[in-house]
Amino acid sequence: MEMQDMLADRLKQKRALSHASLEEYSKELGISKSALQKYEAGTGNPTLATVQTIADHLHESPAQLLGMADRIGSLEVGKDADIAIFEGNPLRDIQCKTKAVFVNGQQVSKG
Repeated sequence: MEMQDMLADRLKQKRALSHASLEEYSKELGISKSALQKYEAGTGNPTLATVQTIADHLHESPAQLLGMADRIGSLEVGKDADIAIFEGNPLRDIQCKTKAVFVNGQQVSKG
């Protein structure tokens, strides 16, 4: 399923659960009614900033909103770990107190 389709499905599901009209829900999300209508139809092409805005209002990550969360790896390390190795795509805010973080074999952070 393409990201536009996943976004459309997620927005329709969320709006149905909230029992809100298109206009009410667009105001809640901070976007225009016509934009929401296009996104729900799968014909809109939101910017990354818009996806982030919608995700923030829904208290989700953009990855969850776009249906990518199931494809993202995760890792838990003990508080005293020297190295964290992460396979997959990093989420927006990785917070750890390790000496180094590796994503897909590339060092992205020094402790």
